[in-house]
Amino acid sequence: MITTHELTPAGRPTGRTAMAAALADFERRYPAYARTAVLDDMRARDYSRLDATGHVYLDYTGGGLYADSQLARHRDLLARAVLGNPHSQNVPSREATARVEATRAQILEFFRASPEEYEVIFTPNATGALRLVGESFPFGPGGRFLLTFDNHNSVNGIRQFARASGASVTYVPLTPADLRVSQETLARHLEAAAPARRRRFGRRRSGSAARNLFAFPAQSNFSGVQYPLAWIAQAQAAGYDVLLDAAAFAPANRLDLSRWHPDYVSLSFYKIFGYPTGIGALLVRRPALARLRRPWYAGGTITFSSVRAEASPGGGFYLTPGPAGFEDGTVDYLGIPAVGIGLDHISSVGIETVHTRVTCLTGWLLEALSALRHSNGAPVVRIYGPAGTDRRGATIAMNFFDPSGILIDSARIERRANLAGISLRSGCHCNPGVREVALGYSAKEMAAAFKDKDRLRYEEFLQVIDGKTTGAARASIGLATTFADVYKFWEFAARFRDLPSDAVEAPSGPERRPPAARPDVAGVGPAAVPGLRDPRTAGPARQGPQGPGIPGPRRHLPADAVSRRTRILVLGAGLGGLELSAALSSALGQDADIILMDKADGFVFGFSKLDIMFGKRRPAEVFHPYRAIDKPGVRFVQATISSIDPQAKRVDTNVGSFAGDIIVVTLGADLDPAATPGLVEAGHELYTTQGAFAVRDVLARFGGGRVIVGVTSTPFRCPPAPSETALLLHDFLTERGLRSQSAISLVMPLGAPLPPSPPASRALLAAFAERGIAWHPKRLFDRLDPGRKVAVFSDGTEMAFDLFLGVPRHQVPPAVQASGLAAGGWVPVNPLTLETEFPDVYALGDVTGVGPAKAGVSSEGQALVVASQIISRLRGTPGAVTYDGRGTCYVEFGHDLVGRVTVTFPPGQAPFGDLEGPSQLIAADKADFAAGRIQRWFDHPRDHGQGSISKASAQAGRGCERPVTRWKAAKQTAPM
Repeated sequence: MITTHELTPAGRPTGRTAMAAALADFERRYPAYARTAVLDDMRARDYSRLDATGHVYLDYTGGGLYADSQLARHRDLLARAVLGNPHSQNVPSREATARVEATRAQILEFFRASPEEYEVIFTPNATGALRLVGESFPFGPGGRFLLTFDNHNSVNGIRQFARASGASVTYVPLTPADLRVSQETLARHLEAAAPARRRRFGRRRSGSAARNLFAFPAQSNFSGVQYPLAWIAQAQAAGYDVLLDAAAFAPANRLDLSRWHPDYVSLSFYKIFGYPTGIGALLVRRPALARLRRPWYAGGTITFSSVRAEASPGGGFYLTPGPAGFEDGTVDYLGIPAVGIGLDHISSVGIETVHTRVTCLTGWLLEALSALRHSNGAPVVRIYGPAGTDRRGATIAMNFFDPSGILIDSARIERRANLAGISLRSGCHCNPGVREVALGYSAKEMAAAFKDKDRLRYEEFLQVIDGKTTGAARASIGLATTFADVYKFWEFAARFRDLPSDAVEAPSGPERRPPAARPDVAGVGPAAVPGLRDPRTAGPARQGPQGPGIPGPRRHLPADAVSRRTRILVLGAGLGGLELSAALSSALGQDADIILMDKADGFVFGFSKLDIMFGKRRPAEVFHPYRAIDKPGVRFVQATISSIDPQAKRVDTNVGSFAGDIIVVTLGADLDPAATPGLVEAGHELYTTQGAFAVRDVLARFGGGRVIVGVTSTPFRCPPAPSETALLLHDFLTERGLRSQSAISLVMPLGAPLPPSPPASRALLAAFAERGIAWHPKRLFDRLDPGRKVAVFSDGTEMAFDLFLGVPRHQVPPAVQASGLAAGGWVPVNPLTLETEFPDVYALGDVTGVGPAKAGVSSEGQALVVASQIISRLRGTPGAVTYDGRGTCYVEFGHDLVGRVTVTFPPGQAPFGDLEGPSQLIAADKADFAAGRIQRWFDHPRDHGQGSISKASAQAGRGCERPVTRWKAAKQTAPM
């Protein structure tokens, strides 16, 4: 195996040469990989979107990727067939029934299960299958539920059914070193049930005996450990029914049910082939199915039921025999045929081929990550679970450590991976048992987390676990993964070599150092690395191996990419500008000169304007001075921009001229109240901070009357704001005893309050109706008449008012208009990369026409896309993320209720969205956004993890914007 230490610095390969050398070495050591070339053809044909976007997807345990051909076949089927509800006898119903039954047979064939032995029950997912077993299994006093520490929460949850029925619950522990269960330990636990088994068999004729259930995963979704399927027969011989969770195992391994005979098998098909996402299955042996007793019945599960006879001994219903008695309601008869298409897709290459490929790639990546060392010899990565591919799958859980042994929170790693165009997963992965063993949680510590009935807050949980990390990063490999993907992930991991933890962007919670007394658990720290000294003192550095055939990572920008500090001019310090500056600072630090420019001297969140208007916040609580920004490489300049030269990359201001290498325009949209005659004289705009303060003073004097909340033109930023204003105004007037003598009208040129999300619009309209707020859609204002106090519409009709709260016309800032950047009113950009027609000039947010029109939901996600594009260009590396217009925002419904709206504006397609809530729970989730963002945007990384936050952060405690980015699709949560 080639290592970087076999090459001199002058002879060390770089870029594609390095990857080619590593690939050649990999193919030599893993010759079986050559037999999987058919998957390269499939990647090019069916997953070309990965290469087109430069995206590295490594979350196959979370969800598989669908193939283009799957979608095409399913669409063709739906286009030519007429399919109806199977619960009928008409022709479309019989056709649907035939396809559903054909898919059942195909599933049994794929898993080599005899139809004489097994049945297929369709469920929403693997969790639905597990719940079906849990609620129907004949637990009872004397019975036992035995399960391994290493299990998904959906298996852990079955213990609630077992305990409620009087059965005992026992966990089989893991060996911390490799996170496996020893054969001796399992045998001891199984034998403990033998006396109960003999007693039960002796009473079986009475039909009253409770049964035992043993549950384990074929493969851990956390560590990748694969457990012996021979346990199935061993447990059955000891008197147990066996529940096998195959959700993580089935995507890349042959589950042969002609060889192994578990009583119950849970599956999620989207984990195997990506689509459809709402269908799973319970494969169940016929004798085991006969033992299940459902606690209820539903439509589709009965042959006959009665209301008048509901108190009869039989309960007034007959359960349908076989699988149909366990499939509640109508099965997804349009989606189920897509399962058969997905199985055909896998069978076209063979599950054994997929297994071979992921095993080879996993083996290489395990070696590569394990070899990574800091200059002082300390490991960069600690892998949880087996170090090799023997009896392990393609899931790798890990944590990163800095040179002094400080753990870097997995959430930070995921965010850095997002910027690099790599999809990982962080957290405990719904597997608390193996997490607790791997990370060294004690039973005493975890018991303290549940000592009372109050829900534990995240900060309290950190105190309970005494500073240990809460999870791990997870990379998982699947059928579409190539060597280039795992190589790029190694390159990403290698960038953490010699990188101090405080140079990595902090998550919302404080950074924690592992306890010094537990270096054996973490595998890092002075005690674990001979010769490693306290990083604060002088001492010899020990060079360790770095990786298999790949060059050593650089902490800063490559010299051949940047010969001097790159100057990046960020024009505008709103939400987008602040997020961009923070992201660039986190990745580039002092390697870049980032000038953040704005005419204002401080930042105010958009949601704070509503708080100001209705007297809920004081000015000092919502204002965050830009002079407080303390980010490496970032300078704030307060200046009014007079001109922008995108060709020369020069900006003229009232304090001088600035030349840059890269310009990002995020100046937002200016307001033009004068564009609506009479608005300045007779109305009040509510979209600027000054306007919000003015409305606050007006409302303090308002004694009731006719109020119009009016939108004068489109597009306008923050589309929910007018609706929120009307609803909060209702609450305000009600609290002051003025609502009965007031009328509130909401007037908009749009046909719905939030057109991209019909569910949100319906909920808002219902809220208006409940509160007596008049809704006037598709109305265009012509002017306001100050003397008569009436609003005149474009059709000549009028509406009287005593108070007019208006959203003025929006326009591009004059300096942008004069620069030649704007066309058709706004700056046109590449909808995926946010690049303008001028090289190295980007635009994002309200100044563009991309994504949710004039919506804050777009600014943060677009900022991270631009940051990724810039970082990728400067470093000369592929994989920059792209923007797809997807986002989530919180919407105030009044009465302390908040909804969560998800919208997507696909480039060139019609937008769409949905709604969750409103509820007080979502309101609570919304409330902690601002403090975290102010800390991230303003504070120096050295201040993170000290258990305290800045005064500005503390003052920002109430937030209705909470962006959460998901790559490749940039999903944000912010005010629209």
